[in-house]
Amino acid sequence: MQSSSSSLIYIRYHACYRCRRQKKRCKPGPESAPACERCVRLGDTSCKYQEIPATAPENLHTARSSHDSSSPGLSIESQKPIHSISVLDHVLTVSDTSLMEQMEFLEWTVEDPDLMPTVFDWQLVHNDLTKNGTALPISFSLDGDSFLRTFFSQPAALRLTRCAMAAYTAIPPLAETVALSYYKRARKAVLQAIDKPTLQNVMAFYFINLFAQWNGQPAIGRPFFRAALDMLLLLQLDVDPDDSPWLFHLNLSDRQKEERRRVFWCCYWFLSVDQATTSDAVQIQLLTNRIQPPRPMEGIFKSFMLETCKTYSFIAEIRRHHLKIPTSIDEILDSESCMTLNSHLIELHQELPVDSLLIAEQAEVLTPTDYDRFIKQLTLIPKENITHVLTLNLNALAGICMVHRLKLYLSMLKSFNPQLLITKTASLVSSAITQSLDAAHRISCLLVFYLDIVEGSARDRLSPEQRIHFTPQLVVSQLNVYPLFEAMIIFWFILCRMDPVWQPLVVINAMAVKDRLIGIVAFVKRVFAVEKNTPGTMTPILTCMEAMMSEIENIYESPGRSSYKVQELELGMRVMALDGEESRECGETQEPCAFLGLLGVEVAGGIRWKGKSEEAWRLFWKLNS
Repeated sequence: MQSSSSSLIYIRYHACYRCRRQKKRCKPGPESAPACERCVRLGDTSCKYQEIPATAPENLHTARSSHDSSSPGLSIESQKPIHSISVLDHVLTVSDTSLMEQMEFLEWTVEDPDLMPTVFDWQLVHNDLTKNGTALPISFSLDGDSFLRTFFSQPAALRLTRCAMAAYTAIPPLAETVALSYYKRARKAVLQAIDKPTLQNVMAFYFINLFAQWNGQPAIGRPFFRAALDMLLLLQLDVDPDDSPWLFHLNLSDRQKEERRRVFWCCYWFLSVDQATTSDAVQIQLLTNRIQPPRPMEGIFKSFMLETCKTYSFIAEIRRHHLKIPTSIDEILDSESCMTLNSHLIELHQELPVDSLLIAEQAEVLTPTDYDRFIKQLTLIPKENITHVLTLNLNALAGICMVHRLKLYLSMLKSFNPQLLITKTASLVSSAITQSLDAAHRISCLLVFYLDIVEGSARDRLSPEQRIHFTPQLVVSQLNVYPLFEAMIIFWFILCRMDPVWQPLVVINAMAVKDRLIGIVAFVKRVFAVEKNTPGTMTPILTCMEAMMSEIENIYESPGRSSYKVQELELGMRVMALDGEESRECGETQEPCAFLGLLGVEVAGGIRWKGKSEEAWRLFWKLNS
């Protein structure tokens, strides 16, 4: 006859006797050790557990035995058929055990009120995604319609980071404390999710990094973005869902597949921008050859121009090249790395879509024919790409300025008199001056054109339907400030730093350029006011531009006046906490965000740019002057 013990199934509580008695958390030990971590630390080789008999219907034995093998907290002592014991025996057995011991294997965690959703949260995000109820919830980064429908069941990290972003961009504006309050709550939720790699958590970490970026504190957001990239690679989001067998059992819809792609491309886009604008960016390479490009879905996802990422990737390549200081001037003029940059520049311009390139007949000024052609080009592309086309063209032209910047700088050296140089060297420097100036002119003209059609007299050239899509928000963006700063540096250097012996080779109307630069500085001030990120990423650029304008005005409005000099100042970006909690980086002054900085040249005789290679470049120019 079978023993009664063989007919029972035993429940083993997760916590051992010692941990339960001392009310300590019982963590499983290493795989090689049969005891928990505390018992191993205290010298025990095994743990003692209390086992309570329970019953199961005989007809459920087969399914139960296969299921319990993968269920934590259950241990099957016998694989023989289970015979029932009386209900009374079972009740008496359970009643002898405390409630806490019975339920110890469950997670008794009280929900944090800060992490719970509210109707106000939903309304805030709804207004942001639908433009206060006037449009469909179309977004680039997530499925807005699905997110709103499942808002109250979304993970707290994703829900609250999206609330923080919505509060920051709310129209009409909300008090700054509202967005910061959401940020504090989101940060708490995000930190709790740091070890839980899921698609939603990748999005949450990306969004909280974006919020810090908007507030002018990229150093605060960068650790979160690094965590997002780690999760992205762990989840293999760089592999297209259609080519991911481990996802097939989920039966993902086309919308869900596209959302996974969008998460990857959001991170890829931000990584490209970050690497193009700062040396402190996460140095990791995301491969794009295993995932399909983002596709617009009517009423769900916006379109996107991957070509803008290509321009940022090329600019990041130029940044890395300029971090290494050459050993001699010859390396600037004729080196393998410089030739590689030139070839990559040509390849980039060949790969950009022709219908998106706004190329004027002349560099210095736009003609009515240029206006008509540009407007026609912009009306033939998706309306969401209008702003991307501007950034695409500005970045492509800024790349020209950056590739030739060092050769342009050679024109300030006394030893580089064109009459004393060999023909090849003089030609290289002259070509760099001409191409840099040409690109700077085209950058300034494109800004004038876009501002003219969104709020100037050229707006009359647009049809009423077109005017809806041409708004100032398409132009007033911090991303457009970086290429404008490159153009400003070129103009300032040619007017204030280039040796006069090179002037006959340059045709430039100084007064017309000065008026154009006044417009650029005014635009940057406008972006500075709109983006609300004082004292973050915009402050060093604006300060430097204003000093350049003062130096230009001093030279051309008062030719007899002594050289313009200011008190010594190193332009940097101060790291400040967003939630009042100090971190390791807080209080530090880091390299400002820009494509290249000043590369060792001082503005107004005392203003320097803080950067990893700025001091080395200053020494290089001093030794070769």
